[in-house]
Amino acid sequence: MDNERLVEELKTHQIELQMQNEELERVQLELEATKTRYLSLFDWAPVGYFTLDEKGLITELNLAGAAMLGMMRDSAVQKDFSLFVTRDCRDDFYLYRRVALRAKTRHKCDLRLLRKDGIEFDAHLISSVALDEQDGCRRHRLLAIDVSDRNRATAALTKSEEKYRTLFESSRDAIMMLAPPTWRFTAGNPAAIRLFGAEDEREFTSKGPWEISPEYQPDGQRSDEKAPKMIARAMQEGSRFFEWTHKTLNGKEFDATVLLTRVEFEKGKPLLQATVRDITVQKRAEEQLQERNEFLNNVLAAVTHPFYVIDADSYIIKVANPATCQPELVGKATCYSVSHGRAKPCDGPDDPCPLKEVKKTKKPAVVEHIHRDQDGNQRHVEVHAYPVLDGRGRVSEVIEYALDITDRHKRSVPCQYESRNQDPDERHHGF
Repeated sequence: MDNERLVEELKTHQIELQMQNEELERVQLELEATKTRYLSLFDWAPVGYFTLDEKGLITELNLAGAAMLGMMRDSAVQKDFSLFVTRDCRDDFYLYRRVALRAKTRHKCDLRLLRKDGIEFDAHLISSVALDEQDGCRRHRLLAIDVSDRNRATAALTKSEEKYRTLFESSRDAIMMLAPPTWRFTAGNPAAIRLFGAEDEREFTSKGPWEISPEYQPDGQRSDEKAPKMIARAMQEGSRFFEWTHKTLNGKEFDATVLLTRVEFEKGKPLLQATVRDITVQKRAEEQLQERNEFLNNVLAAVTHPFYVIDADSYIIKVANPATCQPELVGKATCYSVSHGRAKPCDGPDDPCPLKEVKKTKKPAVVEHIHRDQDGNQRHVEVHAYPVLDGRGRVSEVIEYALDITDRHKRSVPCQYESRNQDPDERHHGF
């Protein structure tokens, strides 16, 4: 009986050992799989992993770390990590290691690292300390990320922001920013503060566009109704340029041009930049110019002699007063086709061209021509021509007017005049 019980117990113990062995094998396989996954993750991680001993020598690194240093992995082992730190950053690295080795938490720092070929790059380091189970020594584990591209992008963004800020602050035009949903001002440059008579930017940004505008715009629309429409169109189309009547904080109105431009400093957060330019002086100048033009047109209309402004290159009539009886030819006909019915400009001693003479001498010229009036009668005219010079001193236009001197010519050469007046083949044609 005792032997049988002993055999049964041995069998039971054998089964338990077999089950334990199977469990150990399963755990061992899982550990091997976990180790394989860890090594795979370690080796193929996109960032550099380094393990340093207490002397700062590299005892372990992954493929990304080796590539970061520009070396084969085996060649980097047992190298002093500080050799891959630029000289100007080594003191910072030594201090960083001292603090990291004493601390129980992770530490971070940014340094300039050095590849084997001498190329420098920016790196962000994250470190932790662990005890080696075999020898009980501390191991400094480093995670290194190449942040050169990020730093360049940040530097470029900073430079761009500084440039924009400089342009914003120094611009002579009033520049302001508006933000949804209220579309009140969020910023204004010094020119905007001065233009609207605000004490400072804080006072200015407490207002909305309609609060620095009169109640009504020149077209009769209410400012508080029209302004949101302009804003909506600018947001939809990307920009909107228009004229607007503004007013300062003390109520003084002025004419202005406004350019609304949609901008996006942060993705998904559109803003509006408004550039406002006071055009009061320009408007007054335009009004004065219009008044002068009306005055000149009235003067020309009152002149009883034919009056032309002719393009010096093409001979095209650009201006003609009512006395010419042919204002519809302005911009279409040449002076020689209208005055003489010719296909080419006047030429020769019998038909001297006043325009050619003025272009040649850049001085006024007076010539006599024979034209015909509306009834076909020959008329002797005295053509006065005056040069108009452009900015380069070149004759660009010629002013001509014609005085009828037929009666004077009759008295001086009556016989010759009668003969010409009866000649049906006279080649000249009149106004």
